[in-house]
Amino acid sequence: MERILEIMKQEEIPYDKEKTFDILMDIGLTRNKYDSFKKQRVLTKRHIIDIVVPFRDKYKLSDDKALAIIRDKISIKKTCDIAIELSKR
Repeated sequence: MERILEIMKQEEIPYDKEKTFDILMDIGLTRNKYDSFKKQRVLTKRHIIDIVVPFRDKYKLSDDKALAIIRDKISIKKTCDIAIELSKR
């Protein structure tokens, strides 16, 4: 989390810091749900849908982008950029 806050401080683009932080927390909590099912080896297509679809709909993301965020397939910097972009909506 400290690394994320450090990256956010370096941004010179104006954004709503509180909203961005809330989005990053939501990303973290959703990733934790995904990871807990994955660690238990019970991650099914139904679990993925139950985890990703509400997140995707809440932030109006594409399926690919939502999955990449939840599966932690993108860098911390890119995740911060997406959170900043979402906070401006």
